[in-house]
Amino acid sequence: RSRHVGLNLKEHQWEWSKQRGVAFIEWTFDPLVSRNAWFNLSRLGARAVEYLETRQTMHAARRL
Repeated sequence: RSRHVGLNLKEHQWEWSKQRGVAFIEWTFDPLVSRNAWFNLSRLGARAVEYLETRQTMHAARRL
């Protein structure tokens, strides 16, 4: 966490996708782990678009 590997990886995915004309990216994460929810929604600026209760994951999207 201290090296920002997750942030760097997702920022790279974002830049790579923008260069190829991708409109948005979807990620899944466990919303019950607060640091995952904070990272995806606050740090990355994603928005929650769906909660799949059976899989206990949430899909987040970031518009490019």
